[in-house]
Amino acid sequence: MITTRRLLKYIHLKKLCSRGAFHPRPIMTPLGLIKVVGAVLPSIYLGSFISRSGAEFLEENDIFVPEDD
Repeated sequence: MITTRRLLKYIHLKKLCSRGAFHPRPIMTPLGLIKVVGAVLPSIYLGSFISRSGAEFLEENDIFVPEDD
């Protein structure tokens, strides 16, 4: 049983199925990098906006005021 699993793993790495045929090509997502950038940049912007608003709120209410040394 263990050797069968190792063999199947080896066959999968060789891109062959159990009948000896090649696996189909993986599906490529068109414009994948643009989609990632389109999801990451707004998230970074939203996070910076929330943190800036929180810092302004803390300074307005004298909860945390940075001092000049």
